[in-house]
Amino acid sequence: MDYEEVSEAATGLGYRDKLRLAQLLIQLARREEEDEHPGRLNAEAVTPEAVQNAAYAAQRIRKLNPKTRKALMNSIDAMYQFRGGISEEERQQLVDVLGADHGIAIDHNDRVTYSD
Repeated sequence: MDYEEVSEAATGLGYRDKLRLAQLLIQLARREEEDEHPGRLNAEAVTPEAVQNAAYAAQRIRKLNPKTRKALMNSIDAMYQFRGGISEEERQQLVDVLGADHGIAIDHNDRVTYSD
C-alpha cells in the first residue's frame, strides 16, 4: 500500500479515527527512527536537554498532582504520547530521576509523595 492509497482510505474516516491514525503513524515512525538510529537516542539521554525534560516533567507532574503510582504512570504516558510514546524502562528511569532530583517519590503503598 502506498501513500496515495492510504490517503484515499483516510478521507473516509471520521475525525476521531483520523486523529487516532495520526497518533499511531507518529508512534510507528518514532519507533522506526529509534531502530534505525539507536546510538542517537542513547547519546541524547545524558544531554542537558534530557535534564531539562526531567525538570519539565517534574513541573507538569506537580501541577497534575497524581496521588497513586498508576495515576503517575498514566500522567507520564500522556506527556509522551505525541512524541512517539515512552518505553517502560524510560518511564521507570524518569520516575527514578523525579525521585532523586525533584522530590517526587512513590512509597510502599503505591502513593505518590511530594517534598518541597
